[in-house]
Amino acid sequence: MLTHEGQSPCDCKCKASENQSEISEETIDSQDWTQPQIELLKLIYFHGAKEMAKSLKLVHHIALYHSDFPIDDIEKNSLYDVITLSKSLKRIKES
Repeated sequence: MLTHEGQSPCDCKCKASENQSEISEETIDSQDWTQPQIELLKLIYFHGAKEMAKSLKLVHHIALYHSDFPIDDIEKNSLYDVITLSKSLKRIKES
């Protein structure tokens, strides 16, 4: 997380080890995660973070470079969100 003092370490409560490729309710401290957050983590680990990152990057590039749709601030912000999510997913270590 980025703070005014720079980057701080992640304070998430996921109890999955580096070698664990599956997230379940047992590996997540349910007091700190909502059900939608748990479902998102399961989805990422089920499909694979690396594959999801590639898909998001592809969607970003198609929208930005192969579309005749005018890109205004709203679209720019949305595309930035997509590529940022893609980069974050790419950094997730998978076993």
